[in-house]
Order: sequence, then C-alpha cells, then structure tokens
Amino acid sequence: MRELGQIAFDANAAQYDMPEAAQALYQGISEEADRIWWNEHQETRPEHAGEMGSIFWRCYDWASEPMNPNPNFVTPSLNIWWYKYPGRGMTCDKELNPDEWFAWFYETLAALKKIEKPLY
Repeated sequence: MRELGQIAFDANAAQYDMPEAAQALYQGISEEADRIWWNEHQETRPEHAGEMGSIFWRCYDWASEPMNPNPNFVTPSLNIWWYKYPGRGMTCDKELNPDEWFAWFYETLAALKKIEKPLY
C-alpha cells in the first residue's frame, strides 16, 4: 500500500502495488544477498545498493522527487520501487499472481546463487 507522502507527491511508484506476501519474498532475497555478500567481502552489503550479477539495488533518490523514474530493485523479469526505504509503499511494474511471485522469487535466488563463490 502506498504511503501518504508517496501519494501526496506522486513519488516513486510503479503501476502495481506489491502484496504483503511479495514484500516478504523480497525481504528473503535481500537477506540471502546479504549472506552472499558477507561471505565474499567480509563486510555488510551496502545498504540497499549494489550490483550482484543480473540483480541491482539502487538507493532511494531523494533528489528526484516527486517521481523517481529509476527502480530501486532490478531483476531480469521485474522492477521494484519503494518510498524512501524497502517495505514502504512498494510497487512494481507487473501484476503477478501468487504462483508467478514464487517463480520470480526462485528465479532471483537462482541468479544470486550463480554468482556465489564457494567458501572452500
């Protein structure tokens, strides 16, 4: 659901609101990316920013209000925007049914696994 400020300023939104379950899937992807990043770099992944293979995070662009044209999270099959921080007013560029959300989740995890380096 879009935030009041997001609505008032027509800020940072795509066409489709993300369901809460889809936001939870995004959170799982983010946590897996954090784990992979830590194992490789021994440091915390830059907050909501960075590139990992075909997946890209972009911080909220405070200078581009009222409308941020660039998605905050880019995957090969879906772009996601949020209002200031992940979990706030999350929107995306496609309307997906529950099965499609799970397919996107597993596709995105597989893309992360492709770039994961073995620990030994």
